Amino acid sequence: MSLDPAINFGKVTLSAGYASGITTVVLSTGDGAKLPDPATAGAFNLVWWNSTDYSDPADDPNREIVRCTARTTDTLTIIRAQESTSDNNHNTGGKTYKMILSITKKTIDDITSTFIAKTIGTAKGDLIGFSASGTPVRIPVGQNFQVPMVNTMESTDFTFSDPQCLFTRVTQNSHGFTAGQILKFSGGVYALAKGDSSTNAEIVGMVFQVVDTNTFLLLIVGFMMGLTGLTANTMYFLDHSTAGTLTATPSNTNGQINKPCLYATSTTSGFFSFCFTGQEVGSSLHASTHQSGGSDAIKLDDLATPDDNTDLNASTSKHGLLKKLDNDPTHFMDGQGNWSTPPLYFMWNEITGTSQSMAPGNGYIANNAGLVTLTLPSVATVGMIVEVCGKGTGGWKIAQNASGVIHFGTSNTTTGTGGYLASIAQYDTIRLICTVANNEWAVLSSQGNITVV
Repeated sequence: MSLDPAINFGKVTLSAGYASGITTVVLSTGDGAKLPDPATAGAFNLVWWNSTDYSDPADDPNREIVRCTARTTDTLTIIRAQESTSDNNHNTGGKTYKMILSITKKTIDDITSTFIAKTIGTAKGDLIGFSASGTPVRIPVGQNFQVPMVNTMESTDFTFSDPQCLFTRVTQNSHGFTAGQILKFSGGVYALAKGDSSTNAEIVGMVFQVVDTNTFLLLIVGFMMGLTGLTANTMYFLDHSTAGTLTATPSNTNGQINKPCLYATSTTSGFFSFCFTGQEVGSSLHASTHQSGGSDAIKLDDLATPDDNTDLNASTSKHGLLKKLDNDPTHFMDGQGNWSTPPLYFMWNEITGTSQSMAPGNGYIANNAGLVTLTLPSVATVGMIVEVCGKGTGGWKIAQNASGVIHFGTSNTTTGTGGYLASIAQYDTIRLICTVANNEWAVLSSQGNITVV
């Protein structure tokens, strides 16, 4: 049995939601290139889940494993409900659905079965194998073997029979390693691997056994025993902070690598492989595809609704988006990012009731069969203007606040709430300007005979 193809960063986005039973799906433009081509590499399994609500596919109750049997550009042909999952709907409105080519149970099963049921061969050189108790031992020339590993032999010199693992003997002076540590190979030497970057996470194996100060056995793939602190049936990743170790917790820090490398079968053992696909968190390469001009550019209005905070506000020191509206129709944003009323701003309002408090920078059309009483603004700066135009048959009256007064040519209204101006004809109009903040107003122009009280 051959293994399914593997590829790094094989995560794709569906272009739409799909119901159960659908066997042809379309990916976002350009995403098909992130996956192998079944026509040349063979079919492979994908995990399908709701990425909007669940960052981890394992948490989505409707997750599904499907098998991709064909790909034409961004269109996949799939077989539903693989590996004991159900043929589920993946079409909830407003949700984004993704697929990822990653380690599944089938991967482990295939690795196991691929290295089992091979013909026992005869050692033709210095080979390392297992004793009956599981201890690595040298297999003499001419002896059949169960768990072989090449030291200096060509791969055509033997075949495998029911092996548990594949490893090699390494000589490196004063290596300092201990069994169970994860290694990389860099600059011609073996060193502890670490999931903090793509370079440090390029692992080549696990230390199987320390022979001496200068020699160790490197496990390349297979079953590892003698470990501690594992949780059965758990996938372990290359640790992101402590070099050479494992962790069951994937990282969410940008730039770090989530590299699965061991599936624990008990608290002390598990299947090791460095062939599992690693995923860079917040990959800058992936992010560039979402930028303007990228293969998967994202429009701003397609993103989630922002929180109610000021993170995206523009200021005098940085670009940004508009701050939250203050629900005042007379306000506009000034050059310092504040809501304010421009000096020349003016808005007309039709008043169909019998009373209205006036606001600076506003005009009022009095339209009622009864008298419409319009009260001057209690707060107004010098230079602010209000206007009144008659329309309804009831006419209008401009009332004052305490300490208020209106200057009409040589006439003045009575100071305080007792003073006012009033129309006589239906279409009388008047325009006033504030001359003393809050309290005093002067008539700039009028039409008709205005009553001054």
